[in-house]
Amino acid sequence: QNNFPRIYSLSTIGIKQHFNADYLFHLYRTDFSGESGSGKSMIADMIQLILVGSGEFKSATDGNKDRDVKGMLLASTGKSSSRGYVFLNVEISPKKYIVIGVYIENTSNAAEMFIIQNGYDWEELTPLNMPIFTKDLIINDKVDTLNNLCEKIDFARMKSFKRRNYHQILYNNEILSLDLTKDETLKTYANILRSFSRGKGFKTESENLKKFLFGDDEQNIIMENRITEQASAYDDLQRMSVHDILTGINREDARVHEAVRTT
Repeated sequence: QNNFPRIYSLSTIGIKQHFNADYLFHLYRTDFSGESGSGKSMIADMIQLILVGSGEFKSATDGNKDRDVKGMLLASTGKSSSRGYVFLNVEISPKKYIVIGVYIENTSNAAEMFIIQNGYDWEELTPLNMPIFTKDLIINDKVDTLNNLCEKIDFARMKSFKRRNYHQILYNNEILSLDLTKDETLKTYANILRSFSRGKGFKTESENLKKFLFGDDEQNIIMENRITEQASAYDDLQRMSVHDILTGINREDARVHEAVRTT
């Protein structure tokens, strides 16, 4: 079984309830536990933000109106700006990593997306031999701006990207199985990620989530070619399990065809 690519770790810098932290993900399953308000649901929100960007980001927590992008940051002291980072080490093959993430400032809800790799070619990424953690991006005990950090780190290549370019690179390098440069695909991907996060509407077994995040052929067919933006169709999708969605097209399941038909 091919277990790659996979999320190796999630790291936070300057983020509410998580501060500066590194969370290692088990190959098969990772559980987060804690009291209400301890930041468990923020884990899913941060992963969503990294994968879809700030334009389509919405907190997966029902009724949470306060968790916009900049609302994730720790409060600043005095007149200084709050800055923060959230990033994933994606293990693309054994002990080979590409880092993807976002930079946040309290002056804007628009997160800046970045990639860290070992080479200079931004069309074909060169993986790192070691994962990058929080300590690697904090220089002289300071959370610097993304532009400054890209210039200062010398152990890897770090670069910021506009959302479409970021998604195109991840798709071309098979880190994401879907072409999220397409607005309709991105919107539906973000909606389904939030459904996983809420544990509603879809089965949330780790293998189903892995297949959705990193893809298989049936999922690509649905997401690339068939899913409609109509609210009624999306409601139908939410009433089905991930297994139904992934396998329904091939077995000519009428419910799946109805839910994802193109208008």
